[in-house]
Amino acid sequence: MDFLDLRLRVADLVGNRSISDALPFLTTQAETVLNRRLRTMWQIQDFAPVWTNHEAPLPPDFLQLVHHDNRLWVRASTLYRKPYYTCPSEIEYYAALPTVTTGPDGTNWLLEQFPLAYVYATGVEAAKHLRQAEIGLATQALLDEEIMAIKIEDDRARYSHRSVRVQGCTP
Repeated sequence: MDFLDLRLRVADLVGNRSISDALPFLTTQAETVLNRRLRTMWQIQDFAPVWTNHEAPLPPDFLQLVHHDNRLWVRASTLYRKPYYTCPSEIEYYAALPTVTTGPDGTNWLLEQFPLAYVYATGVEAAKHLRQAEIGLATQALLDEEIMAIKIEDDRARYSHRSVRVQGCTP
């Protein structure tokens, strides 16, 4: 699926093909919502910070550190570390979704793997734009289910091949 397919599906979902001109903006709004709600293994990226006086600029798509403790912290678009801490050469972070609104064939990993998440998220924004409360509420429920399915798939992908170790005495 690409952005052109997404535009058609969302227009059909809300029952209004004339909304096509507003869909790039509405899709960007939907991506903001998805960036707030999703933290999956497919978003994890590595970057090598360039430290200057215990500060390093963050990548432009930075959302959140994957593993953090009280030795690293983020403020605005800068990563800070405590002076005595020797930081690893690469740090993992959750990256924002690449936007699909760059052209009619724009796509990203979420649109390819979980197209309904994009359809429903953009549909919720379109329903708000059109002031269609019933469609908005119904689509929001579908979006919540789809996000739950993505989180379940993420957990399966991360932990399905791990062994469980029971501590303590076992009979």
